[in-house]
This record gives sequence, C-alpha cells and structure tokens, in this order.
Amino acid sequence: MIRGASGNRNLGQPHLADTVKQLGGNVVLGLPFGVLLPVLEPRARGLLRVGAATALVMLLVELVQGALISGRAFDIDDVILNCAGALLGYLLLGRRLGRAVHPRRRHWWHRIGGKGTAGPVKASGTGPGGRRARSAPAAARATGRAPRPGYGR
Repeated sequence: MIRGASGNRNLGQPHLADTVKQLGGNVVLGLPFGVLLPVLEPRARGLLRVGAATALVMLLVELVQGALISGRAFDIDDVILNCAGALLGYLLLGRRLGRAVHPRRRHWWHRIGGKGTAGPVKASGTGPGGRRARSAPAAARATGRAPRPGYGR
C-alpha cells in the first residue's frame, strides 16, 4: 500500500489508533486544499490540475519543513497522503462548489457564426422575454410613477 519507510513505520506501530491518526491526519490536512482551490481559482478546476497543484505545494511544504525545522525530515508519504486528501475533497465537494461559484462560460469557438447557441437569438434592443425595452416616460406611465428628473433627455 504505502511504499516509503515512514509508511512502513506508521503501519507497524503497536496501536491502531496511532496509525489511523498519522495516516488519516495527512489525508484530512489535504481535504481543504481540494475543496478551496477550485473555488478560489477557476482555472484550477479539474482532477489533474488540483492534483498537480496540491503535489507542488505540499512538496514545497515538505522541503521547507525538512530544511527549517530541526528533527523533521522530508517525507514523500506525507505528500502522497495530502494529495489523496485533496483529490478526495475535490471529488466530494470542491467540484460542485467550484461550478457554483464560477459557472462554465461559453468558449470562443461556440460563439463563431452563431453555431452552438443555446436558444433562439434575441433581437437587439429587446428586454427580458423578447419584449421591446420601454423608454423612461413610457415605463413611468405604465407603472403610474413619475419619471426621475433628467432621465431620458
């Protein structure tokens, strides 16, 4: 399952609780990255992009941790487990949240020549529902309110 020396050391611990805490903790630490990355950066949506960005950031974290903190060493198992957590977070929640915050946009090739439109083309100068937009005085007459001063001159 886990090939690194620390993975073997974690799996060989005498208590199951210690193993779950070590392995599960690294997975849980990656979850927010997979949820928040597609929400904060729309170009980072996609399983491969989230995985690559997470691997890069976690690799840098491990390198800095190994260089600056005494008693800590670089551990590739942490990077792998953090990436697994980020991918899990992306699949469970990040994908939906990313699409809710940043809806898909139509690409330039969908807009060329009117092909690929989602519905009938609306005439210019029309309002919602295809109705002609009213001028300010006409809108005021229809609603019974006086037009704003200086509007529509």
